[in-house]
Amino acid sequence: MIHSTLTPFISLFDLQNKKYLSHFSLTDASDEEIAHIIEWEDIIRIFSIKYNSDATKILISTGRDSQSNALIKLFDVENEEVVNSFNAHTDDINSVTFINNRTDGALFASGSDDTIIKLWDARALGINAKP
Repeated sequence: MIHSTLTPFISLFDLQNKKYLSHFSLTDASDEEIAHIIEWEDIIRIFSIKYNSDATKILISTGRDSQSNALIKLFDVENEEVVNSFNAHTDDINSVTFINNRTDGALFASGSDDTIIKLWDARALGINAKP
């Protein structure tokens, strides 16, 4: 199982063995530094997270930041790193999901408070990241 709250932290939990496998952060800030941030929009807030079909990649959506950007991030579980990150919407992204069972996690969708649903192909994302 994977879980998060409205923070930049993600935890992987093994339900069968009832123990945490690992914890990841999408920021370099510590828990203590995040606790002292005054503006809610100044931290990465995870709104939705999903595994791909073989649990090697995690698709992550965030809330809108102070510049009205909401991000989508693709996280590689094995290497514990973000492999792709881009501005996807102008308001909070409430949901992301992989569209097919491809293990590369190439096709996915996002839905946002900006009232737009977007379909994405990670293979086509470049510097300008357009749906």
